[in-house]
Amino acid sequence: MLKSLLGIKMTPAIVIALVMGALTSVGVAGTYAEFTAQSANPGNTFSAATIALSTDHPSNSIFSATNMVPGDSITRTVEVQNSGTADFTYTITASDENAPSNALWTDLTNGLQITVADGSTQLYSGPISQLTQVSTGVTLDPGAAQTLTFTVSLPTSADNSLQGLSDSILITLKATQLPGSSS
Repeated sequence: MLKSLLGIKMTPAIVIALVMGALTSVGVAGTYAEFTAQSANPGNTFSAATIALSTDHPSNSIFSATNMVPGDSITRTVEVQNSGTADFTYTITASDENAPSNALWTDLTNGLQITVADGSTQLYSGPISQLTQVSTGVTLDPGAAQTLTFTVSLPTSADNSLQGLSDSILITLKATQLPGSSS
């Protein structure tokens, strides 16, 4: 007969349960052992790019023409610069600052006409009022520049209805970023 342990009579079933429990706890304890390692990587930095388009006419008009008569034209160049940190493309748009618009803007045949060129490549030619989001088709890298030539004319077909009219036109160059390629 088995002796008692701590006042408990040890039966074969209790001895087997104690032995199985001891063996199970040794096996379970062994499965929780593991080696670990880690690496801390501080100082990860991120910054957003800047899109900055500037011209050699900052905050100034490109044109100031007075006393135009039919057949007159005026030509100016504009250097467009990418002074930001990311590549971009850009568009050119003209808008009438007069309200209400007059025939210099609204008359598509006899009103003001404009031609925009990049060297020998003509980007747009037609009524100034139709110069709407015309793409230059050029990608400007940071620090790069492009020279455009603008010619505004009053057609020889302009009649007396345009005499004495004046207009103020806003020419806007709008840059749009290219898809990113962060490094």
